[in-house]
Amino acid sequence: MEFILASKSPRRSELLKAAGYKFKVLTLEISESFNENLNLDEQIIDVARTKGEVVANTLKSPESKEYLILSADTVVILDGQIFGKPQNFLQAKQILLSLRNKTHSVKTGICFIHLPSFQIYTSLDTSRVSFKNFSDLELQEYLQTNEWTDKAGAYGIQGAAEKLVEHREGSLSNVIGLPLELVQSIMVKHGWDQRCR
Repeated sequence: MEFILASKSPRRSELLKAAGYKFKVLTLEISESFNENLNLDEQIIDVARTKGEVVANTLKSPESKEYLILSADTVVILDGQIFGKPQNFLQAKQILLSLRNKTHSVKTGICFIHLPSFQIYTSLDTSRVSFKNFSDLELQEYLQTNEWTDKAGAYGIQGAAEKLVEHREGSLSNVIGLPLELVQSIMVKHGWDQRCR
């Protein structure tokens, strides 16, 4: 069985590699817009599933070999507002100012698609992160690292932003971008874990 990560996130690749998985990365561009007819958790899972389905549809064929596709979507949420990836420096600064001295949620929806059966398994993990009342100088120093680029909520907890964090509850890997404990539990349950190492 070939394990496919349907994500171009280097953090997700690093987490899977560190856990000993062997996989290939295959991604296709999709619109990551949310379906407003769904609740927040369902919206996040829906985006993750859409990412996986796009890749699955390119791989399936009548004589398709066996694939396991993993896709994910991570968002930062504060008071019902979703913070995705900032488009620029100013937006990153505004996001981090909004999160300063407050506790926010980090949610990751994951989706497994097995081929050729096209069985789909989805789940969601939530962590809570509290930011310090960091100074404007500390914020400026962090922004100048450019670590905020391509990261939901404009920060990566595993890097320089660790200095901005007061407290975390829940999975660290989820905050980084892939809830490894949840991923592994689903893989073990379905007998995929050892087959992908």
